[in-house]
Amino acid sequence: MFHRFTHKHNNEQGLTLIELLIATVISVVVLGATISTYTKQERVLRTEGDKTYLRGLGRLAMEELAKEIRQAGYGFPPGQGIFAATETSITYFANTDDTQTMVAADVTAGDTTLTVRDDSGFNDTDNLVIFNLRNITVWEVGQVSGTPAGNVITLNSGTANSYQADQNIVIHKYHTITYTFNTGNNLISETIDGEGAIPLIGKVSDMTLTYFDANDAVLATPMNAGDANLANIRKVEIELSLEESTNTSATATFKTNINLRNMG
Repeated sequence: MFHRFTHKHNNEQGLTLIELLIATVISVVVLGATISTYTKQERVLRTEGDKTYLRGLGRLAMEELAKEIRQAGYGFPPGQGIFAATETSITYFANTDDTQTMVAADVTAGDTTLTVRDDSGFNDTDNLVIFNLRNITVWEVGQVSGTPAGNVITLNSGTANSYQADQNIVIHKYHTITYTFNTGNNLISETIDGEGAIPLIGKVSDMTLTYFDANDAVLATPMNAGDANLANIRKVEIELSLEESTNTSATATFKTNINLRNMG
């Protein structure tokens, strides 16, 4: 008779339930740490990407605003080119089309027609400013009525002043331009001649406009239409803050000063 002998090795052991649970917990902790690290890295990378985008957007925005606002008062007598100024908005006049001419015949107060050297570029309903280059205190605004022809511009109402052709009487076409920061939609918008607001710059968390006179003294705001200090504005400081709406950690702030060379 043969007997089968079985030899048992005492060191052959499997994982106990407790050991399996411990291994599972360790794996979960390691996996969680890995995921957390990855998530943090991804968040940092996304924030840096958003900041880079905002910096680029902000630089372009400041360049555009500075270029446009620097034109304030072009075509107007010195000190007369700004209509209203607040911390979040500025409205000014400017001949952005560079359309201008000079009076070619004397004008009597109340006249509704102007004989000019060249009427090209002027059209029906255009806004005009007329002033004496030799005496800049004599000036007025008006509006074209009908299409100019034969170097004659017809106005929708008579002139307030008389002008002599030999005194360098200049006529500029102008636009009324407003830049406004709207806190409700985080946009800076542009309005030209009262038409609908055009969105210009988005992702704006704040914009502050500060105004200075010729002595670099800060002028109090708001300055509404008719405020005497409007004529004293010589410089505008813009401070602009941008923020990514989906990632509030991504922000950028900019500041620039604009000398208003047409204001005086």
